[in-house]
Amino acid sequence: MIDQVNRLAGCDPRELDRVLCIYVYGSSGTYLLHSLLDNHPEVLTMPPPVFNYYYDFWDRNSTLERDELLKAFMDEMGTLFDADYQRDANDIPTQGKLHGLDRLGSSKAEKLYVDRARFIERVSTHLDGYPRPTRKHFFQVVHVAYAEALNREIASKNPWIVYQLHWPDVNRTRKVVSDFAGAYFVHMVREPAPSLAAL
Repeated sequence: MIDQVNRLAGCDPRELDRVLCIYVYGSSGTYLLHSLLDNHPEVLTMPPPVFNYYYDFWDRNSTLERDELLKAFMDEMGTLFDADYQRDANDIPTQGKLHGLDRLGSSKAEKLYVDRARFIERVSTHLDGYPRPTRKHFFQVVHVAYAEALNREIASKNPWIVYQLHWPDVNRTRKVVSDFAGAYFVHMVREPAPSLAAL
């Protein structure tokens, strides 16, 4: 098997600075756009229904050191790795089903599954020497590690990160621009009547 780091074209997470954010105004096809970009050889991304709330996650956990931060990420964002994820025995695994992560593929019968152990190993490797990563650095690292866990082949040393911010939110937007000053924003709107009918 080809070494995963080579498959990612020598990608250094700290160098990733091209970010494209997607905003929705009513039902307007943002998940469709995201899925069309998802497998592009110069794009890194995470499933939007779960990862939309990265900056909220960071606000809750920013004081944690690396290992505890990663543990919290795996706990809060577990649906990124398994459509049937449950945080504990009392949790009902609805998030994956709600967003169709259990109905993937041409047959609509495949479930999202990503190797958690591989992801943790890659994040730990990328953060070696960084006991307290910054918000930006952790964001960059989890995107690269997720692609590595999926055995993705990335053709660029500086691929685009496509991030579904989804609903316009001033605070999250400020944080993205603070981390990535050159971020681009795609605002998706469709004709109002069909959009309202789709809600």
